Amino acid sequence: MTDDRSRFVFRPSSSVGKTSEIASMPDTLNTDQILALAPDSGSAKAGQGLASRRKWLALGRSDRAAWGECQGSAREPYRTQIDLAEKAFRCSCPSRKFPCKHGLGLFLLLASEPAAFDQGAPPPWVAEWLNRRDQSALQRDLKPAPAPIVDTQKKRVASHAKTAAAREAKVAAGVPSSASGTWSFGSWTQSISTSTPTRSTASCAGSVTC
Repeated sequence: MTDDRSRFVFRPSSSVGKTSEIASMPDTLNTDQILALAPDSGSAKAGQGLASRRKWLALGRSDRAAWGECQGSAREPYRTQIDLAEKAFRCSCPSRKFPCKHGLGLFLLLASEPAAFDQGAPPPWVAEWLNRRDQSALQRDLKPAPAPIVDTQKKRVASHAKTAAAREAKVAAGVPSSASGTWSFGSWTQSISTSTPTRSTASCAGSVTC
């Protein structure tokens, strides 16, 4: 059972304006910076143990990414990859740590022995991951920013004030508030019936007052 993971992203603030020590490779970190990404000391130590080319069945790199296949306890080798542009990691191993020891080991090996990596286009399993990351980034950029809460509250208050002012103006002018014939003048209200009362002849039968 594998668990593909790519949630860990690291953006070093010191990388701005610096030139990579490895040609055509953006923002390469040194050993200390890579070990600082480890979630704990155990992962850092295990990652250092994997920073050897004999631990990896295949190694590759491009202008943007680095990847490798490391034989672990599973039947199939673990596929590990790094987005060098954002320092994002993904590995098919079952570890729940981010980055895992394989990601740390691959990055450490890249920093110490870049010649061990074959330069070329990423394999499909790396290219697909990078493409999904690009699509997600594009969707985030296109998503409209939510309206500021302050502006929404101001609009709501202004709308309530406008409605109240219009109501007071109608009251002052004596404008009917509905079609029922109810008129408002200042603080009192009078209802005017628009119907004409009719005399019922049946009710007058036997009455001397009709």
